This record gives sequence, C-alpha cells and structure tokens, in this order.
Amino acid sequence: MIFRFLLIIPTIIILGQAYSCRPENYVRNLGFIRSQFYPEVYARNGIGDNTPGKTFDNTDYGIVLKRYVNDDGSVDYSSIADNSSELDIYIDKLSNADLDELSEYSRLSVFLNAYNAFTLKLITEYKGIESIKDIPEEKRWKAKRWVLGRETVSLDQLEHEIIRKRYGDPRIHFALVCAAKSCPKLRNEPYTEDKLIAQLEDQARDFFSKERNFRWDGKNNTVYLSEILDWFRNDFADGEKGVVSYISKYLDVATASEIAQSQNVRIKYIPYNWSLNGTWK
Repeated sequence: MIFRFLLIIPTIIILGQAYSCRPENYVRNLGFIRSQFYPEVYARNGIGDNTPGKTFDNTDYGIVLKRYVNDDGSVDYSSIADNSSELDIYIDKLSNADLDELSEYSRLSVFLNAYNAFTLKLITEYKGIESIKDIPEEKRWKAKRWVLGRETVSLDQLEHEIIRKRYGDPRIHFALVCAAKSCPKLRNEPYTEDKLIAQLEDQARDFFSKERNFRWDGKNNTVYLSEILDWFRNDFADGEKGVVSYISKYLDVATASEIAQSQNVRIKYIPYNWSLNGTWK
C-alpha cells in the first residue's frame, strides 16, 4: 500500500506542474487537482449594498493614473519610476487609512486601488523588466511588505484573504491588475465609492471585448476564455458551463444568443500573456 502511494506522488507533482503550465482540460477538471493547486474557493456572496461611512480620498492616486496610464491601460513605467514620490504619497496614505470607518463601497475601492498601486510600485523597483514574473518569487505576490490600514500584507493576502473572501464577487477579477498584458485593463482613474459598481461593470464589458480574453468560434462550437476564468472558476459559477452562462451578459447580444443556442459547446483557455502591460523608455 505504501509503495503504491509513493508511486502516486510523482504523478501528483507532474500534474501540479502541468497546472502551472496550462494543463489540458482533463487535468484542469480533476477535482483533486483543483483542490490542491488552484486558489481556495470562497462563497459567492456578492458585493451587496453600500453601508454608511466615510469616503477615502483617492485624488493622489488618480493623478498618477491620469498622467501615466493611457486609455487602453498601457502604463508608462519609466515616468512613474522617475516621479516615484507621486505614487509614494498615495501608498503612505493607504498605510494610515482607517478602514473601519469607511463605507463598504469606499472600503472595497481602497482594496482594489491598493492592490493596483502596490503592483505599480513593485514593478518600478525593477526597472526594465519585461514581466512581473522576472521578479524573484519571494519578492513578488507572497512578499508581506505592503501596509494597508496599519496592517502589513502581501499582494496574495490582499487579493485572496481580504478581497475575494470578504466580497465573493467575480467582478473583482476585472479590476485587479497584476501588470500583465492578459490582465484586465488598468483604468486611468481610481475606483471610487460613487462609481464603483458602474466601473466594475465597465471593466467586465471591456475585458470580454478583447480577443486575448474571449473568442467565439462558431464553426467549431468552441468558446475560448482567459485563464482567469479557469483559475477562479468557482468565483463565477458552478462548473465551466456556468461560467459561460455568467459571461454572456457582457457579450454582444448576437454572440451571446449564438452560444446559448449551440449544443455541446466546447471550452478552451487562451494562454496567459505575462508580458508587461506597459513600457520602459
């Protein structure tokens, strides 16, 4: 029995490696693999209604975004690095934020802005890199170095243990930007309490309007999706077909109708492009 178990271990390792390198569909859909190698699944509670509370001032971050991010979401990293004090002012403000006194929508806006602002800062610390993955792993997503509301967190903690766990709303995946071309577009305005829901909806529509995130091949009855929809499948729906049904509201009417009327739709995933979502001068 022990010998048989030892034989299974290399297989698990190989499958785990396959996961990180875009596994085939049969591997993606193995429950054991998903439970071991995919992000933890949280309840889909949704953002819910806003609550009374104060609003956080994101003006400083808005100035940075407006100056150095174009309408397509491309980032001028050189200019941010050369004018680092502008972003640092906002990051310092985040460190002293009293999150408990904020309204729910203002708090979520702060979380989303913080993740993106911290990521911008991280990239500018490694001038000339071509991908966030060029940064050593221990200094990337798991580095516990970012102060938010007087608590030090990693980018992973902020995304998974705070944002995903607390809100359980799939639209947050269209707002968090990890500096890659296959990420959602980085808006050149901050998320704010008064515009949050409209901004998230706009991000979702923009995301699925890009061929790098969604394609419909009617001739071959195949939907091509961003790997985000695989990695966080259960944040969107139960099962792959549920994911396709979820995104239909963000597609043009003709495409959504054609997919809905098709039988035995196949689902494939578009390889994630980790190239930097911006330029160095």
